[in-house]
Amino acid sequence: MPPSMPWHHLIDAAQQQVDDAARALAEAINRHTAAQQQLDMLDAYRAEYQAALGSYSESGVSITRLNNHRQFIDKLDTAIRQQQDVVHQAQLQVSHYQREWQAQHRKLKSFDTLANRERQRESARHAKQEQHLLDEQAAQRFHHSRSKST
Repeated sequence: MPPSMPWHHLIDAAQQQVDDAARALAEAINRHTAAQQQLDMLDAYRAEYQAALGSYSESGVSITRLNNHRQFIDKLDTAIRQQQDVVHQAQLQVSHYQREWQAQHRKLKSFDTLANRERQRESARHAKQEQHLLDEQAAQRFHHSRSKST
């Protein structure tokens, strides 16, 4: 690439992609957290109803009420399975966006590395030019002083 390559434009674009990927990852994490909290709530609710079912059995509740309670627990079980699927899908999205963020971050680091190498080459070239000028000036002074002494 030519020394005048506008690395800052590439780095800015790559940084924007990293930022976008980070935002998408944060949103996916938030969705996963919310889904997990909802699953935890359903699990707790089911545990309460299961405990109540046990106390109903001991207290001699009507068969109809006992069957209604069991049916409700079955519906909770169905909701829990569905919510487990939602949590699983949310975790898959988190994993996807983590990989995307990592890829964008690696790309940014690569551009940074290439830009740093270019700056180092430019600095070395500039130092070499300066040294060459200093050497020429020293040689001219040496020749000038020798020609005066003869």
